[in-house]
Amino acid sequence: MLRHSACLSTIVLASIALLLSPLCRADVCPRQPVRIGYEPWLPYTYQADDGSYTGLDLDVISRVLERLGCQYDYVERPWKRLLLELETGDLHLTGGASLTAERNIWGAFSVPYRDERVELLVRKGTRDHFGKVDSLHAFLDKGFSLGHTRDYFYGDEFEQVSRLPEFYHLVQPGGDDLANLHKLEHQRMDGFLTDPYSAAAAIRTHGLNLRVTPLLTVYRSDIHVLFSRRSVSNELIVAFDQQLELMLKSGELQQLISQYLNED
Repeated sequence: MLRHSACLSTIVLASIALLLSPLCRADVCPRQPVRIGYEPWLPYTYQADDGSYTGLDLDVISRVLERLGCQYDYVERPWKRLLLELETGDLHLTGGASLTAERNIWGAFSVPYRDERVELLVRKGTRDHFGKVDSLHAFLDKGFSLGHTRDYFYGDEFEQVSRLPEFYHLVQPGGDDLANLHKLEHQRMDGFLTDPYSAAAAIRTHGLNLRVTPLLTVYRSDIHVLFSRRSVSNELIVAFDQQLELMLKSGELQQLISQYLNED
């Protein structure tokens, strides 16, 4: 009874201040801590040297959940397994997700909280070597090899060209950005697809003697928090969206993003 009364008082204060949603915030949280799935990916999701979990995506998610009064835990998973556990409901949500028709079958998406672009990166100083390249198809058609990280979505064009039999030997899946950067550094591939901020963070963190430059922007997309429909209520999704929109209107969200993305 005390918890219910306190929550009603919170609603009254929030309505006056116009800072919080009209929902009873504690009531939208699951009984167990929210399980946030993540795969280490600088600068979006990672564990700092002091053991804390941070990064742009994790900071946004944790800030919203704290305002909703939800407890949460972080669960590290490879991206493919992470998506499977969201589908089954073993995880509640993850960040950094593009909206796809396949994921929309079993998942729900927040309002966008940042955007993403995927670039075809090559070694700095080699752009002239590739001539005129205005598409991934043109890049591969010239016989250049293309790296990417397994199980990530790089846009419709990549989905199409990566399935063409004539390009099978040129498309090289890798484990992560670091693996692809090493291949690029040692000239075992001509270019690879990635988020440019992720690549810059990996180069800085690992002290690589490599400089890269974009040859082509192949994809731009809104980025969302992805919820499991099996384990997350519609009420939580609505309340989560309301908090994101408040952070967007106040400028708080952009300020947080700038801390991570204006370093390069």
